Amino acid sequence: MRVIHRWQAFAAASLILGAMPLMAQEKPGRPPAQATRAELEALLAGPGGTGLDASAIRARLRDGDLQVGDRIILRVLEDSSLTDTFVVRAGRTVELPNIPAVSVQGVLRSELDSVLTGHIGKYVRNPTVEVTSLLRIGVLGGVGNPGYYSLPADMLVTDAIMFAGGPSGAAKIDDTVIMRGPEIILDERETRLSIQQGQTLDQANLQGGDEIRVGVDTSGGAYRTVATISMLLGIPLTIYALTQVF
Repeated sequence: MRVIHRWQAFAAASLILGAMPLMAQEKPGRPPAQATRAELEALLAGPGGTGLDASAIRARLRDGDLQVGDRIILRVLEDSSLTDTFVVRAGRTVELPNIPAVSVQGVLRSELDSVLTGHIGKYVRNPTVEVTSLLRIGVLGGVGNPGYYSLPADMLVTDAIMFAGGPSGAAKIDDTVIMRGPEIILDERETRLSIQQGQTLDQANLQGGDEIRVGVDTSGGAYRTVATISMLLGIPLTIYALTQVF
């Protein structure tokens, strides 16, 4: 397995024309990035623990965060053979060299470090383990480089769009939706709010295999391109080190 490290930096633009005002950074009932089991259970018990968000939270508590096709960047200082990028396989298992596979069924991202450390610790004495989990997300439609990308769960939805080349000249951000298979899980209004609120992929309840479908403007109106870029660049962007496996 060959691992190629790609560094992608994003910076906010100083010129923001027609940028839409930012709203509160958290939508009530939406879990924070890398939420712990206790935090998710507290959200369910709170006043916002109803509706779609509650259903998504219950699914996370039951099934965990890792989906088939997601990638895990693993570094074990004491064993270089375990330092690599691994894919979550069918049955939500991760196959590791020289030691048995480990199940990540029911495991939250916030629990992944301790689960892998405990498993590896059965075969490597006092291991020093570093773990980063990535989601395989499709960013399609009105972007410069549509396709599927392995992205950190705590990456902003806007950063994911920028990572895929940013909005194209025909982008119509108001028509952007988030899909899970044939189902729209966030419609145009909900996706727009997610972008305005600066939500992460995790906070928007995305799972591996979901798609961010950026709308396409067929009218050729240039003003939409300016407004789209302005809104995206008006939200602070972060710098990520992403690992891709070929």
